[in-house]
Amino acid sequence: MMIAGIAAILFFTSLFALSSVLHAPLAPVVDGPDNPVVDPYHAYSFEAMMEDALLLQSRYPELIRTGRIGESVEGRPLLLLEFGLGERKIFLNGAAHAREYVSAAYLMYMLDRYADAYSTEGTWDGYDLKRILDQVTFCIVPMVNPDGVNLVQNGFAAVKDRDAVSLIATDPDDPTGYASWKANLRGVDLNRNYPVNWSAGKKVTVPSFSLFKGAAPLSEPETKAVANYLNTSMCWAFISFHSMGEGLYGWDDPRAVYYPQLHSMVSRIMKASGFVKLTDTADTSYGTFAEYVRDTFLKPALTIELCPYTDKTYSYPDEDFDRVWRPAKDICLIVAEEVIKMGDQPYRVYQNETFLHAFCNKAYALAYAKQWANSKVLYEGPPSSS
Repeated sequence: MMIAGIAAILFFTSLFALSSVLHAPLAPVVDGPDNPVVDPYHAYSFEAMMEDALLLQSRYPELIRTGRIGESVEGRPLLLLEFGLGERKIFLNGAAHAREYVSAAYLMYMLDRYADAYSTEGTWDGYDLKRILDQVTFCIVPMVNPDGVNLVQNGFAAVKDRDAVSLIATDPDDPTGYASWKANLRGVDLNRNYPVNWSAGKKVTVPSFSLFKGAAPLSEPETKAVANYLNTSMCWAFISFHSMGEGLYGWDDPRAVYYPQLHSMVSRIMKASGFVKLTDTADTSYGTFAEYVRDTFLKPALTIELCPYTDKTYSYPDEDFDRVWRPAKDICLIVAEEVIKMGDQPYRVYQNETFLHAFCNKAYALAYAKQWANSKVLYEGPPSSS
């Protein structure tokens, strides 16, 4: 039974005003698990995502918890979905770029289908979901840039501060002005606003529909919220979903000596999906989310481009979602299986008595600890043989 109208809007507002990250499950809905909640065959909006999240949590309260990690420029909640029962967390995000909202649809539909399979057969496409989700929890922010998605889908008239948005450079090849928009509503590309290698980006120096890195690292509420969440919630791998290219970045990570599972993760994803290896250029690899989390947390991080290239760079056709879903439907379970195999992280960082993060390498743990007052690194692994 769908939640609709003004009552739903008021309910969302009151729900996400809670100060805690997670809230208690809702009462179960009456429709059954054979009926998908998520419909990805249309322009997947912020409002649809919020409604679907509540319905999914209501249907699968033992598996799914909802919350928020922060707010966007216009005050929309940055939805968090925690899916699974395991201690090893995997961070997934989508729609950092506004026109790439198909990645949010992909993540929500994946959550829907995996949860349904877990609650019925217990398996998905040969994967033992019960075994995986007893050991792993997916921490999903499906739409990092909800304001930008709203602009792309509903046009300039849908934004709150039209005067400010009207000053931001648009794509000269886009006759509509906003169908090709990637940035947030301050003209900052959220996948160029993270601290690592941020200073290298010099090509776009003013707010723009794409590639402007911002006035400072983590200057935007959306990126700051992601960084704050990851600093307080240890994750074992990070996957950022984008479009287009049907391929993955991060396969050539030189840090993979610390987590050899990355190589099998990449090869298995390529075999299952048919995706190819992609390589960043100097013009696009500054301030990215994946490089930031690799450098900060010393864990596997991939950027996955879900969609085939089209003859234009605007949003992928919604009605062709099956073309996106079929090759990518097992990716997150492959990542989960490889995370389960990862070795222990014995160097644990504490601030006072609060646990922050764990590392497999002492030097990285010490570097991370320097960010925090009253921090310390404790070795909590097996006794040294020396």
